[in-house]
Amino acid sequence: MKIINYLIELALETKTNAITREAYNSAKKVMLDTIGVMYAGYNQPGIKESIELMKDWGGKKEASIFFDGTKIPAANAGFINSGIIHAADYDDTHKYCDMHIMSTIFPTAIACSEINPCSGSDFLASLILGVEVSIRIALLFKEKKNNEKKYLLLSPGGFLPSSIIGGFGSVAVAARLLNISKKKTKNALGLYYAQAAGNRQGLLDHTLTKRFQPGFSVRSALWAIFLADKNITGPHNTFDGKMSLFPVYANTKPPAFSEISKIKNYFEIERISIKKFPSCGACHTATQAAIDLAIENDLKPEDIKYVELRMPGGTGGIVSYPFKMSNNPQASAQFNAPYGVALGLSYRKAELIHYLDKQIKKDKKTAKLAKSIKIVPEITGAPADIKNADFLHAVTVITKNGKILQKILNHKKLWTPDKTNFTFVEKKFYKCIAFSQLINNQKAETILKYIKTLEKKSSFNPCLL
Repeated sequence: MKIINYLIELALETKTNAITREAYNSAKKVMLDTIGVMYAGYNQPGIKESIELMKDWGGKKEASIFFDGTKIPAANAGFINSGIIHAADYDDTHKYCDMHIMSTIFPTAIACSEINPCSGSDFLASLILGVEVSIRIALLFKEKKNNEKKYLLLSPGGFLPSSIIGGFGSVAVAARLLNISKKKTKNALGLYYAQAAGNRQGLLDHTLTKRFQPGFSVRSALWAIFLADKNITGPHNTFDGKMSLFPVYANTKPPAFSEISKIKNYFEIERISIKKFPSCGACHTATQAAIDLAIENDLKPEDIKYVELRMPGGTGGIVSYPFKMSNNPQASAQFNAPYGVALGLSYRKAELIHYLDKQIKKDKKTAKLAKSIKIVPEITGAPADIKNADFLHAVTVITKNGKILQKILNHKKLWTPDKTNFTFVEKKFYKCIAFSQLINNQKAETILKYIKTLEKKSSFNPCLL
């Protein structure tokens, strides 16, 4: 069997009652998290302008813009709703393949459920299987890229897996919810691949581009589905042809069928991690180390003389470089590890409020501290066997009275999904609601109760969100 046929069978033929309770619970958890970060993202830079553009373009009334309620073509609604999810960079991540996944899967499912209403269990199943399709591809994509050792910057040579690979899962979601045939789904996957794109330059340049990149893949996936439904054909050797995904984007041969069809005792949605801070996931371990260091030593900003930050590889990574304010202060802070460390040392936390443009501009002391932090390739004073470990992040502070304080954290352990249970997500959800000031706690409680019992609902109503 070809890989594409296996993925189609997985997406379309898996019965809802064949999905485990653990997977359904995880789906509800990440769904609640995603809705929370949508509220937090609604008023972030670039969103209102993009909403107005979508409304100005108009078109067929298929799916709603989140919170605004205006109905526009599904592909455009999926695009802007994805941007809202991703704007605060507070949405989930799958640590094993460096992907934001719900920013592509969820807005696709919402748009399709408005076109073709479904039950709560069918909606959750579409999320679970869309994630499964994307992550099975992404895990091999990362593994084979790493084996080649020909690229820089985390995921293949600056390519952005959330936008390149996320769209395959979106096609799977749409095909399942819109009852698209296997033949047409095969064409849709090929049509999506013809549009697949995305790189990290917008991130490195501190632009607003990155928050919209998963949305580009949602838009392209829905275009692909609608074109395929009109019998437009797409390539069928999307994953194992001469110019298929792996040779083109990872410079490696396609995986064997046995690799992508590996039997597991879990669904990949169970391994999604919930973000603790509204910044790039690559910053989180250093941010947490700084917070822990400040709390454990009752450290105050005025006590600090000098700070070292050890990131794997030293300076030059996607977030490990000296802090510099750009024309987009939020993007400058979100994707800069020293800034997260400075927040941790200054406030013992790093919240949504700290990443607002106006707050970053006003907070001169944090910016000054961030700029002064030295990034080093090795952990100062650590034993030889760990000082260069590629999973350890360390914050070292020399105080004005000569004390040396240090906190070392394991990046892999910080991102363990079981560290963020449903209770953690509930608290984060209410925090996002309070920050947004868009709805009151009574409405938030209604959303929470609805999601908790969603699999029992005979009809899913996205308007309740």
